[in-house]
Amino acid sequence: MQQIKPIEIQKLYAELGLAPRTRHHVATVLKACLQAAVDIGKLLQVNPAVAVKKPSADDSDIGQALEQDKITALVEGFRGSTLFDFTFLMAFTGMRRGEALALRWCDFNPGAKTLQIERALEYTKKYGLRFKVPKSKRSKRTIKLDDTLVALLIRMREPFQRIVAGAPDGADVDLSLVRIPDDWLISPAPDGEMNAPRHPDSVTKQFTERAEKILGFSIRLHDLRVSHETWLLDQGTPVHVVAKRCGHDPAVLLRVYAKRTQKSDESAAETIGLMTKGLSI
Repeated sequence: MQQIKPIEIQKLYAELGLAPRTRHHVATVLKACLQAAVDIGKLLQVNPAVAVKKPSADDSDIGQALEQDKITALVEGFRGSTLFDFTFLMAFTGMRRGEALALRWCDFNPGAKTLQIERALEYTKKYGLRFKVPKSKRSKRTIKLDDTLVALLIRMREPFQRIVAGAPDGADVDLSLVRIPDDWLISPAPDGEMNAPRHPDSVTKQFTERAEKILGFSIRLHDLRVSHETWLLDQGTPVHVVAKRCGHDPAVLLRVYAKRTQKSDESAAETIGLMTKGLSI
């Protein structure tokens, strides 16, 4: 314990893959424990955590927003992997990881071009993998899909329909009336049953490792959601529309998730330039 240096504590805070508020709580507990070693046990003469700035609990540091070209490059970089379809959906629907992993084929309505968010997948040491209701009333929602997303899901659905119909790949069979069991997942575990979910931590690890190779820098899976929301706001989509699509309180969306991108900042400067043009200084 006496060998702990402030620089080691600072490095620990920087490498913790946790939300800002959680990282702040970890720092608070660690500092208190080390102070107890000073005050009570006399195991330390000086608390090394005192010399380290505690991580901010500000939720505005919750993620980074990627520019449109980076999102496109990222999604294309996953093509051919088992996470391509999942990454595509995450990037262009703004869903949370647990919501995307809990999607079932009965949630997809190709005629209405919608996805229904009815549940989320979570993992805890106490209960293991389990489905639960979304984190808030706003999180239970319907997402409107564009034609590309509809086509993607229809293509993803076909192998499941062929399994139900007992039709081999390549066989000319009308699958339009084939009903998939209600508990079959859109993104099940690759080697499991059709209603067996992927482990969230495994998905995150695979995504993070491949994404860094594609982009050349580290991002989190949650950054796809942040980027989706930011891009919609940059394009002029009303805040309340983006909030409803992504299951947010509009105020929280602006305070926490709306990240300014370089292009949007340049666009804002150009807009102000039009207003100031012709004014004398």
